[in-house]
Amino acid sequence: MASENNPDLPADDRPSPTSDSGRYTTRTFLAPQSAEVQSTEVQPAEVPAADAHAAEGDGAPPDSRAEPAAAPVAEMAAEPAAADDAATDAPLDADRLRAALEAEPVTAEPVAEPAADEAPEVTADAAPADAPAEVSASEPESVADASDTTPVASAGDAADSIGDDADITADVDTAFDEETDPNKGSRPAPVGFEGDLEVTPLTLEEVGQETLMACLRTMMTSRRLDEKMLTLLKQGKGYFHIGSSGHEASQTAMGRAFVGGHDAFCFYYRDLATALSVGMTPHEILRAHFGKAGDPNGGGRQMPEHFGHKELNILSTSSSVAAQYLPAVGFALAYQRDAAAAEKAGEPALETPKAVYVSGGEGSTSQGGFHEGLNWAAREALPV
Repeated sequence: MASENNPDLPADDRPSPTSDSGRYTTRTFLAPQSAEVQSTEVQPAEVPAADAHAAEGDGAPPDSRAEPAAAPVAEMAAEPAAADDAATDAPLDADRLRAALEAEPVTAEPVAEPAADEAPEVTADAAPADAPAEVSASEPESVADASDTTPVASAGDAADSIGDDADITADVDTAFDEETDPNKGSRPAPVGFEGDLEVTPLTLEEVGQETLMACLRTMMTSRRLDEKMLTLLKQGKGYFHIGSSGHEASQTAMGRAFVGGHDAFCFYYRDLATALSVGMTPHEILRAHFGKAGDPNGGGRQMPEHFGHKELNILSTSSSVAAQYLPAVGFALAYQRDAAAAEKAGEPALETPKAVYVSGGEGSTSQGGFHEGLNWAAREALPV
């Protein structure tokens, strides 16, 4: 495509002085009236009278007429015929060019409207402040070197960044595959961590068959309730459910170490097996699921699986993650002070000291309440 910035185009492809572009080249610009610039006065080729009259008579406003401009001096020196061939056939005057190169700096004068039969003198290499940032061929080399020095990342840096991202993605994929492996339970437990808990397995005689049967019954009841409430939810007979499947063994074991109504409990919404272990019944769990008035959690007003039982000392469960830790620490602090007051009064100590059970999902350990609770419980040596 023809470009008015390319002086090497054939004469037929260059825009005429009366075209919409208005210039042969946009490499040179007019200077502001008050600017003192390094310039050389170059007499441009005359505009043909026929074209000038055509521009004057086409009804266009005066400022929309063609405004001839001089090509840079360096371009004129490199190309003796830099004037438009279509506009004039006059040869370049070598004496005038030499005088222009040796000229002293001059102050740019306002440019008057060119008459139809003469072309004005135009100062070169002086650009207004809002002109495009194009460097003229006659400007000093230092101007062209004053470019942006912002550091640019190399291709090697980009490749390293991509490689790091790929390594991180691969690590995440590997960890996901390991955690979702259905056979991960058969893998050996990790060793070498500080604070490993040494557990001595109990024999059947030490535990007792009745105890094991009771634990199995609680675990199976919890799983059956979980599946039934999910089915009711799908049938539209229930309105909310949070599953606890997979938590049964640990929750049942923990629940049997506490006594409902004696100790305090701050559950979270997946503690179904724990609630059954400390005394809640399947009927009470289902009343909560159906929102019945006999629901001990909240008289049908509390969400299912948000356990609460006054007689069993179960604090009403909150949906807010980690909201259960600080109340548990408060219960433990109260128990500790009650025990200290009883001892000071000479009252006999309880046969089974009171304690507080609190639980939460792994996401709750990222909340501030969890760490505040740990800090206070450790500092006061609380039974929680």
